[in-house]
Amino acid sequence: MALSRPPSRTSSSWADEIRDEAVLEFNGEITVSTKGTRGTRDKVTGDYGPYTPGEIVLSRRRARAQHLQAPKETSSGGGAQSSRRYRFQCEILAGDPEITEESVTQGLVVEFTGGRDPELAKMKFQVRFATNSSHAALRTIETVTEGGRG
Repeated sequence: MALSRPPSRTSSSWADEIRDEAVLEFNGEITVSTKGTRGTRDKVTGDYGPYTPGEIVLSRRRARAQHLQAPKETSSGGGAQSSRRYRFQCEILAGDPEITEESVTQGLVVEFTGGRDPELAKMKFQVRFATNSSHAALRTIETVTEGGRG
């Protein structure tokens, strides 16, 4: 993402200035959570019990989504599978988890709503990693989706 103007060298906080410009490009919302749990299957009726949503790790906030590279196609005896990498960027807010087991780590689930492509809201994205520089202006979350809907 190109900034509309270069950051000021006189700014007391480079990261704040970058963030202020970047959030102008946010056109959706993101939530990061642990995986939910599908209810157990009733062997008599075949029905599943209620779905239990995962715990929220990063609360809903403004963000942007960007796909990376072309989809990766793989084939196995069960048929073709497609996956695609996405990068999400959102603000780092006070109260976000520190670098602990509660931080944004591999395996968490990203949900995105908004933006100009309604298909994004139908997908679930799995976190590969989330890391930033020591001057982080935004939280950057790298994910993958298997081209299917959640």
